[in-house]
Amino acid sequence: MNAPEIVLSINEILFYFTRAAVGVGVPYGLAQDFARSSVWIGFSGLDPAKVSLPALQSIDSGKSILRA
Repeated sequence: MNAPEIVLSINEILFYFTRAAVGVGVPYGLAQDFARSSVWIGFSGLDPAKVSLPALQSIDSGKSILRA
C-alpha cells in the first residue's frame, strides 16, 4: 500500500520545515535556511521530507556536528 501524496505550498514547506529544525535544536536562522533548501529540493522534483528527515534525525540524535 502506498502512502497518499500530500501537496504543500511553498509557505507550508517553509513553516513546517523551519519548525521541525527548531524542534531538534537548530538555531532559528539556520532553521529558516534549512527550510529554504527544502523548497529548492521540492522544486528539483524530489520529496523534501524524504531528503530532509535523515538530517533532522542525525541532529536530534547528536550524531551531527551542528548539535550545540
